[in-house]
Amino acid sequence: MEGVQLYLSNLIDIEAWLKQIVHDEGPIHSQVLSWRICSAAGIARAGNRIQERIHEVLVKLVGSGELLRDGDFLSLNG
Repeated sequence: MEGVQLYLSNLIDIEAWLKQIVHDEGPIHSQVLSWRICSAAGIARAGNRIQERIHEVLVKLVGSGELLRDGDFLSLNG
């Protein structure tokens, strides 16, 4: 993921990255999850476009039941 322009990344790629991080570290706080994604992409901080993209993907994953949300924490379903 190094050097990726995260806000331009394919939603499927971001889904895979988010699910992998949640699998490895979950339950994980949503802010820590954003930091992990940015760190892996070589980004110092998540700007508005990146935060919006991550939020968009998380809403989709929680809505589909792939991830579970408990307050600000996310975990895999199952």
